[in-house]
Amino acid sequence: MRTEMNRAMILESRRTMGQSKRLKKLTLLATYFIPLTFTALIFGMDFELFGQGDPPLCRYVVLAAPLTFLTHLESTLDVPAWKRCVTASLAAKKLPWRRQQEGILDP
Repeated sequence: MRTEMNRAMILESRRTMGQSKRLKKLTLLATYFIPLTFTALIFGMDFELFGQGDPPLCRYVVLAAPLTFLTHLESTLDVPAWKRCVTASLAAKKLPWRRQQEGILDP
């Protein structure tokens, strides 16, 4: 009985791992697709009167490329680890205002 339960748990965990890999791919695809869609949405609006011409493609590229790069940068940046690093650095330095809060007096 116990062996069957363990086997079922292992199968469920493998299924969950496969699902998480698929969701990771979907999230990565959305990371690039959403900023480009947003930029296309902005350029799809009528800023000028009808029949006055379309904005050139270079404007789209100039706006879409940095937006996609910033989204990629944000998605690959490990913010919690960065915050832990900064917090540890500040705690090690014991800034003057922290010294006052902790009651540590300078000599």
